[in-house]
Amino acid sequence: MGANRQLSIRMLIGVHLLILFTTASHAIEPTRSIGPLAERDSSKKLAASSDIEQSVLNLVEKHLPELDAMLDRLRSDNRKQYDIAIRDLSRWTKRLESAKKRDAKLYDIEVELLKAESEVNLLTAKLKVRDNDADRESLRKSVIREHRAKLARARYDLNASAERLDRAKHQLELAKEKLATLENESELEQSYLSLLKKAGRNR
Repeated sequence: MGANRQLSIRMLIGVHLLILFTTASHAIEPTRSIGPLAERDSSKKLAASSDIEQSVLNLVEKHLPELDAMLDRLRSDNRKQYDIAIRDLSRWTKRLESAKKRDAKLYDIEVELLKAESEVNLLTAKLKVRDNDADRESLRKSVIREHRAKLARARYDLNASAERLDRAKHQLELAKEKLATLENESELEQSYLSLLKKAGRNR
């Protein structure tokens, strides 16, 4: 039982390392505050961390249940790696929230991409710990799944760009028509006469 727990922990740590290598971003350390201001900053960070953790746990429960038990073990056995996992997965919660606000179709695509990438990372981490023919075959299938999800996202982005281009072309034509109307000086006289009439004056 202990060996299985250690294997699960090592697998999840492997997943975290893989995620870090592929999604790591550089951050600037904020200026530290001291005194009462520091206490307020600290409480805000704690509240924010709690919210982030809960949103990640909701994400895992809904879309990545295979990570649930391992996260529980990691939380009790290795808090540092648990915090790293929460931080890494929080990037996906923000990504899915953004996609949901933008378009239901994009949200579905991003959920599938999340599941596929998680599956690939999990199987890769398992193979780092212990080689297994069944896991190799599962990894092959997961790579195909991930590739299809990436293709779906790329097609979505292409279609979205094409739609934006069509809208831009339409707006360009409207702008050209407006410019041509303004450049037609005969319209000036018509506007002038119309205003005279509105003011109740004869020509």
